[in-house]
Order: sequence, then structure tokens, then C-alpha cells
Amino acid sequence: IGRLGVLPLSVHTIPNQVIMAVSMAPFALGVALTIRMGVTLSQSVSRAKQIVVATFIFSVILLGTATIIMYLLSDWIISLFTTDDEVKELAQRIWWKVCAFNFNVSIFAVLTGVAAGLEKQWTLGAVNFSFLWIFGVPLTYYFALIRGGGLDAAWTWINIPYICMDVTLITIFVCADWSKVQEKMHKRN
Repeated sequence: IGRLGVLPLSVHTIPNQVIMAVSMAPFALGVALTIRMGVTLSQSVSRAKQIVVATFIFSVILLGTATIIMYLLSDWIISLFTTDDEVKELAQRIWWKVCAFNFNVSIFAVLTGVAAGLEKQWTLGAVNFSFLWIFGVPLTYYFALIRGGGLDAAWTWINIPYICMDVTLITIFVCADWSKVQEKMHKRN
């Protein structure tokens, strides 16, 4: 982003800082879900699935509400970081994409908990590496810098890998054999 210039870099710093702070809660939800899954899955596959579905629905509602609030408070949030009118204007232009990214990353954070609970950390790593590093970052670079789309394109294209990761992980978890994970747990104990 620094290659786009001082103004885009200044703007980019605002959502970067906000998302880093806000994403701590979803990652904490993911960690809590991992722990709860570890305790429950060894006893009951169906109960573990219920906990995951309930936590996921709760997370979508909670994190979706937080994202809507983040969108509605954009003027206030941006003004915490700058008084420069140019920075504020450009930040406002991309803010809806920033909010979409926040939601996508938040869902991803919760899904990392499910991945760990199902012992699918390598699968999570492969999905993350493939969509983010092989697909997402190069496309973001291409459209933002090479094609000249700037900061707006960067925030558009960085959302797509997270949407793909979220959908892929949900599909993997739905199709996974949770009973096999439970059997492995019993063998270890």
C-alpha cells in the first residue's frame, strides 16, 4: 500500500488499526470454541455439532451487529485517527469495504476455532495459504498497483479470499467425519 503514496497509506492505516483491535474478540470466540469442542466432542458428536452451530449463529449475529455499528460510526472512528479532510474523505469512500472485510475476517476467526477443534489445522493452513497467498495477495497487488485501481481496488480484492476461505472451511466442516475425530481422541486417552 505504501507504493500507492502517502495519502493512501495514511488512509489504509486507519482500518488496519481498527480491524486489528476489533478482531481480537472473534479470535477469542474461536479459541473458546476450540476448548469447548475439545471437551464435548470426546463425549458426544451431536452435542459438539450443536455447540458449533449455536456459536456460529451467535457469532454471525454478534459480529454482524458490531460491523453495522462500525459502519454507522465511521465518521467518529475515522476522526479518532486524523483531522485531515483528504484522509477522511478517502477513508469514507472505502469504509463499507473495510466493514465487509471486518465481518469476513471475524467469521474466519471463529472458523479457525472449529478447525482446531476438529484437528484440521493443516487443512486450515492449506486453505489460508491457497486463497490468501496464492490467489488474494497477487490479485490485490495486480488490481491495486499494476492496473492502477489504488486503495479502493485493494480493499475490494482482499475481501474475496476471505469470503472463499469462509465458504470453503464451512463446507469442509460440514463434510468432515466428526466421529473419526472422536475415535482418535478416545485412542489417545
